[in-house]
Amino acid sequence: MNRISKGEVTYHLTGTDYYVSEKKSVHHIIKERGIHFTKGISERTLDLVKSYSIDKINFKDADLIIDVGANTGDLIPFFQKQRYIGFEPSPAEFRALEKNINSNCKIYNLAVGDIENETVFYLIIRS
Repeated sequence: MNRISKGEVTYHLTGTDYYVSEKKSVHHIIKERGIHFTKGISERTLDLVKSYSIDKINFKDADLIIDVGANTGDLIPFFQKQRYIGFEPSPAEFRALEKNINSNCKIYNLAVGDIENETVFYLIIRS
């Protein structure tokens, strides 16, 4: 990945943790999603913000953001001044998400649905 990344973006592996660094920023990822960060952490965030039309919303500092399917927290850099609650049911993504939060964040390793019950959660594991 380091061969195809642009500018100061570098990929790292420490034990079983993958992360991307760019200048002074670090973002933990899962290996399979590394390709999304070749242009950098901030570019990945901006790409998501634009694709979800979040850039069209005028957020205030006191707003509460609820991110269902938070993944590894790729949107967190955009919401630095807001309170953020993230839900991510996948164990691998949640482990990375835990490392990407700041003091404004609360996260939960839960799925969100319209009924309260327990169910089987299937994961596709690629090696």
